Amino acid sequence: MALLSSSSTDDETMEEDKMKKNLLSIRKFLKKHKRIIVISLSLLLFIGVFLAVFFISFLNYHCLNLEAHDENVIASLKFYDPRNQTLLDFPDEFNDSFNCSIGTVIGIHGYGDSYDTDWLAFSSTLLFNATENEGWCLFSMDWDDIAKYSYISSAKEVRSLGYWLSKTIEENPKVFDSSSLQIVGHSLGAHIAGFAGKEYFSATGTKLSKITGVDPAGPLFQTCGDKHRLSVSDADHVLTVITNSGYLFKNGMVPLATTWKHEFDSKRRC
Repeated sequence: MALLSSSSTDDETMEEDKMKKNLLSIRKFLKKHKRIIVISLSLLLFIGVFLAVFFISFLNYHCLNLEAHDENVIASLKFYDPRNQTLLDFPDEFNDSFNCSIGTVIGIHGYGDSYDTDWLAFSSTLLFNATENEGWCLFSMDWDDIAKYSYISSAKEVRSLGYWLSKTIEENPKVFDSSSLQIVGHSLGAHIAGFAGKEYFSATGTKLSKITGVDPAGPLFQTCGDKHRLSVSDADHVLTVITNSGYLFKNGMVPLATTWKHEFDSKRRC
């Protein structure tokens, strides 16, 4: 037993000596290369601060870019013909035979999508089936070309697109009655809708009836103030819907089509 105890003590002593040697080696290394280590850590800190300042400056620059608009932005409107479920050009193919007496809905697709996106087509079917094709007009904003840019480039155009939509609404008051007009925008389209509401109120002193933002785009907009993104003051009623992204383009829009049906039913009973 005494022999085993002595052997165990020797092993522990050897381990302690080994640890002391390692610590001594580390201290010598740190002392020898102290200047290089300090410079390296300082450089890493400087790079981190620089990147943080650059990122914040970039976000602020993006917000400032949203202060102005380009009047030459390219966009157009399509409208759904409930009789044959097709999309037609507005205003060329629109006439008095289309009944918009209950209300008008403008759908705005998101980044990378197109005006004939699945969720708008799906919603049009629900809407017109629920309302028996009576009293509702459904439009789709076509900004496909810009939506195919890089995300940053597309995001820079949302105010210009909102301005264009606002002017289109102003120029066609018989079709787009602000008291019953609803705009539904997905992703970047939600912010386009917000800017349309801002511009319309600035030009007319009247707010649009309702704006619904479906999964409003976050990147580049989260750090901007309310005047640079969709906000609660952009219409009389502003609703944000966060959908199930696993089945975004259909199930996510069902509550909106249901809302339109309820509004139609309530107005028809009055």
